[in-house]
Amino acid sequence: MLVYEIIRLAFPSILSMLSITIQNFIDTAFISHLGKAEVAAVGLITWYIWTILSFFRGLTSITNTFIARYLGSNRRRAIGIVGWHFIFIAAAAGFLYYAIGLFTPSILGMINPPEETYPIAIDYTRIRFFEAFFIIILFVFDDFFKGIKKPEISMLIIAFISVQNIILDYLLIFGRFGFPALGVKGAALATVISEFTGFLIFLYIYLFGRSTKGISTRLIPHLSLSMIKKIFKIGLPAGAQNILDVGSFLIFGIIVTKMGTEAMAINQIVIQILSITFMIGVGFSKAATTLTSAFLGEKNPFLARKSVHISTLLAMGIMIPVAITFVVTPDIYLKIFTNDPELIEIGRKVLLISALYEAFDAVGLVYSGGLMGAGDTRFIMWIILISAWGLFLPFTYIFGITLNLGIIGAWISMALYIFVFGVAILIRFLGRKWETIMI
Repeated sequence: MLVYEIIRLAFPSILSMLSITIQNFIDTAFISHLGKAEVAAVGLITWYIWTILSFFRGLTSITNTFIARYLGSNRRRAIGIVGWHFIFIAAAAGFLYYAIGLFTPSILGMINPPEETYPIAIDYTRIRFFEAFFIIILFVFDDFFKGIKKPEISMLIIAFISVQNIILDYLLIFGRFGFPALGVKGAALATVISEFTGFLIFLYIYLFGRSTKGISTRLIPHLSLSMIKKIFKIGLPAGAQNILDVGSFLIFGIIVTKMGTEAMAINQIVIQILSITFMIGVGFSKAATTLTSAFLGEKNPFLARKSVHISTLLAMGIMIPVAITFVVTPDIYLKIFTNDPELIEIGRKVLLISALYEAFDAVGLVYSGGLMGAGDTRFIMWIILISAWGLFLPFTYIFGITLNLGIIGAWISMALYIFVFGVAILIRFLGRKWETIMI
């Protein structure tokens, strides 16, 4: 029964991420027809936006933790109150996100991208940042429905957003069926319209859907200072850990640029390939977050522990066999992206390194999801700071640049990071201090 519940919660999250991945792939393919400058500009801004949003995404990700805890303790009428507090916080964060967007021209000037990409990036950004007024609230709704154990609602809405985005991309980028050909502006507009439509659907179901019956989501409460303090106590470290994680990969990519064009290319290709196993790990991590929090709400730490252990085994049961194919048949994956013999040869070595750490990646992802469900976000923040910024990035430079091992050295440091993070998270979980955290 517990295995079924884990799978029921995990796979909608995996499919949601898959739909977003497909959307991004097609979006990039469409933009690539406009020219190299357009691809480079949109790629730069996408990283820029995601780095900013990563903090707010982390802050609101604990919606799942809080809602599942209240659900587990059978405080159903309080779930709506908590939900509205997250919505208010997300709305305020949206204005902050938009304010940051106003400084984008100056920030891009400091980054100093190629001259031909700058005006394109600005055009794209001016439209994309209108998402600020609803995108973070959309994140809250996504985690809210995961928290009440209805992840299929999030899955269907996110899939709808992705499909709508693809259709609007085609219409607005190229000007099909009477629509204006807007180029990258059309890509930005397609994203904003699709996200806003998804937000409205989420809002309607939140207020009037069967899944929220008895949760009092239509009753807008007075703000509780004590509740806001609780949210920020757990949410701020979650936001910090997210931006530390995303930031470390951003710096990793910058270091890789110093290793040459081939290193940059194979790095991007391998990251795309590894998204297959990453999606699986994140899906089971989300399930672990929900079940850990719900079982702690029921005052049943035994089942909380058991759910995370089983979630990890299930994740490993899928991720490890897929990783074996990275070693046995790497060319099947690599030739999707390139036919260059040199890149394929390097890619085989990098995929071998990544396959060796897959088990530890599953452990780190899923057990950290369990700790997130318990509210132990501060520890995760510190371990990412130490393992990513204290080990991963320095050793990437040492192995890749100083010792001249190039992209192979960079990915050896990646393996070191995943190993240290996974072991540290496992030790923390087995120590069981998280069982005493109150929400």
